[in-house]
Amino acid sequence: LAEVPVAFALQAIWNWLAKRLTHKGGRVRSKKPKPPSKKPVEMTRKHDHARGFFGGTRGYTLEGRQEVLYPFLMSIPWVMTFIHGFVFYLIVVLVKWLVVGRFREGPVQGDWDRFRRWLLERLTTATTFDHFMGLWVNTEVLALWYRLLGANIAARVNMDFFGAVEYDLIEVERDVVFGSSVLLVTKAEGVSKKVVLRKSACVLDHSCIMPGVIVPEGALLGSFTVAPSEQKLEAMTVYMGCEKGLCVRLFQRPLLPGERIVGERIFVEDSSTSDHESLRNHSLAVESSTALKQREMEALAIARHT
Repeated sequence: LAEVPVAFALQAIWNWLAKRLTHKGGRVRSKKPKPPSKKPVEMTRKHDHARGFFGGTRGYTLEGRQEVLYPFLMSIPWVMTFIHGFVFYLIVVLVKWLVVGRFREGPVQGDWDRFRRWLLERLTTATTFDHFMGLWVNTEVLALWYRLLGANIAARVNMDFFGAVEYDLIEVERDVVFGSSVLLVTKAEGVSKKVVLRKSACVLDHSCIMPGVIVPEGALLGSFTVAPSEQKLEAMTVYMGCEKGLCVRLFQRPLLPGERIVGERIFVEDSSTSDHESLRNHSLAVESSTALKQREMEALAIARHT
């Protein structure tokens, strides 16, 4: 199905180039004038419309081929990349909502439940789908494509192409940063669970998040990190790699004055008097300035990619 619009687009481009570039339309002139056609007027008009659609003899003379062929060949990669990729993506969206439906948390039940996951996985792991989604990395357009597939993605997310199947079970809050080739797994051992990325979390290159994992606010998963379902992550904490089935906790990122961690969130207290008292201590002042510089550098890095 995705090839049909490509064929029409290539035909339209050839006709347009032949009309614009060939000498007098590239039509072959005959030496002797042809006698008037004896066909009815309606048949002649239909024939002219058909020749106009299929190009007639435009661009098929030697001179016409030389003028039209090279621009036409240059347009083929663009047509295959954008038109073919976009049509394939639309087919995936239609299959998702008309055939597959919405995914929900819980055990996978029956052959139909397994089949619809298999079907969407085959479509979303196709090379055409990967190439099309990769065109929109670090743009809000990529977030829009994922939203149309059912993912709950907030604004101001530094998007990169990630692997997933059950997009309805993915929630990404604002200011989250993705690395490349991130895998979000929502089903394991026959049970589907939601994956949540809280505000300002970072998931870097080639990381894998297992079902049911909640990446707290401000947490950072370094490259090649595996976050298992049985491990509870901490807010404003840096993790790396995987050892004995658990990602390794490296250190906690410094907090600004007035910030405190409550569960998965970071709250800012209105402590105008306590801030002045805490900054009297030299060690706390140095720590707060370090945290402030780190936040400024992080904000600058995020601003470059948004």
